[in-house]
Amino acid sequence: MGAGINRIGMIKREVNLDIFSVLISSIISYQISAKSAITVKSKLINLTGGIIRENIDKIEIGDI
Repeated sequence: MGAGINRIGMIKREVNLDIFSVLISSIISYQISAKSAITVKSKLINLTGGIIRENIDKIEIGDI
């Protein structure tokens, strides 16, 4: 791995410290394509206003 880092440089990515949001995102993308996961996550964000526990708790089955 060190050789790869030396060749292409350190990869920087955003770190999300909200464990609940990370868990939900991981569940969404577990066994579907990246494009499908992005679509599902986007729809969830649009439905709830954000992937936070309080918003997820407010979802009614009829909303989905």
